[in-house]
Amino acid sequence: MLVIFGLRTRTEVLRWVTFVCRVCGQGGPKLVLRDVTKFSLFFIPLFPVRVRYAAECRNPACRSRTSVSAADADRMPASTHR
Repeated sequence: MLVIFGLRTRTEVLRWVTFVCRVCGQGGPKLVLRDVTKFSLFFIPLFPVRVRYAAECRNPACRSRTSVSAADADRMPASTHR
């Protein structure tokens, strides 16, 4: 019997925010992202295994991702940048 299983991570954009990057020190628009890793069986995602939140700098010279807590990701106010 052959069982095919694995993990798949999907990234969702939650909102745009404006603050100073921790890495490059530049202020401006940042993305708040949620990475959800799900266990899959026969290529069907069944249940989430891990959820992580991150803020991604949109400065072309930086593009760093810093980890943020779920509470911090919810508290960050959305900006009008697109």
